[in-house]
Amino acid sequence: MVHSRRTLLTGSAAALAGLAGHRRLFAQGTPDASPASGETRIVHHAMGDTEVPVNPQRVVVLDGPPLDACFILGVIPVGATTGIQDAPWPEYLGEGTKDIVNVGDIAEPNLEKILALQPDLIISLKIRHEEIYPQLSQIAPTVFSEDTASGWRDSFLIFADALNRNDQVPGIVGAYEDRCAAIAGKLGDHLPETTVSIVRIVGDTLRNYQLGSFSGSVLEDIGFPRPASQMDPEASWIELSTEQFREVDAAYMFVCFYGDQDTADFSALADSPLWNTLDVVKNNRVYYVPDDYWMVAIGYIAAGLMLDDIEKYIIEGAAPPPIPGVE
Repeated sequence: MVHSRRTLLTGSAAALAGLAGHRRLFAQGTPDASPASGETRIVHHAMGDTEVPVNPQRVVVLDGPPLDACFILGVIPVGATTGIQDAPWPEYLGEGTKDIVNVGDIAEPNLEKILALQPDLIISLKIRHEEIYPQLSQIAPTVFSEDTASGWRDSFLIFADALNRNDQVPGIVGAYEDRCAAIAGKLGDHLPETTVSIVRIVGDTLRNYQLGSFSGSVLEDIGFPRPASQMDPEASWIELSTEQFREVDAAYMFVCFYGDQDTADFSALADSPLWNTLDVVKNNRVYYVPDDYWMVAIGYIAAGLMLDDIEKYIIEGAAPPPIPGVE
């Protein structure tokens, strides 16, 4: 199936506003939704080769990347773990998550709840759940990708293969690549000077996000230069002290808050004597963006929403939203 590359990853939140709309958007070209035939196929993944149903019907996912992958590939899991504080699943997935059974926190999936759902396929990541792979495999065929963060594209290929949705991959990947190229093209000669910084508040700590993070990899796909302090390709983030604020200065900055967005507190930024000395602050180019798709979820839907934000703020010049606790 070939999706429209111009529209697939634009306005993703609206497209996923309801389960019915979601099914209309992604239903074409998927395997028959009739009950599983009993036929199987072999999937090669991070833990070896596993025999999985040709048409899995009861999928359980144990992390954000396979959840994002399921939704863009037209599969609603019967169960999933949660990974966002005080919220069951990423808000951007909308009503499509309403019938998913919570099977525990990402760090500690509940094996009894997973077993009770009688899954015919379990999907997760080796970096998360390698220790419980034997137990999961006794419940149902289990497929793991190797890693998350900057390896999310390779993980998606494994998830698509496990779900037998390989025919959708070229359209989804092509749509993303075309949008990245289009953004770079709109910036043209200005791209090399358009440095972009990413900072996240987690509790009382500040995190300086690197090339090795999911959000960092999306910026790299566009070609944005990053501050020198955010160039580590192996790390997702490095803890940042308020004395190091100068190191994250850039032409643009995106700031996230982990946890309940209604109680987000960025006073750690505002209370620093260095905050208002940054050029990006003086130029009013600090953008408060949702943590669920910039940081937590990881996948092509999340990346599409990131691109929406980048186009809105950097290309179209929209005014920054207010940052809680920062005047």
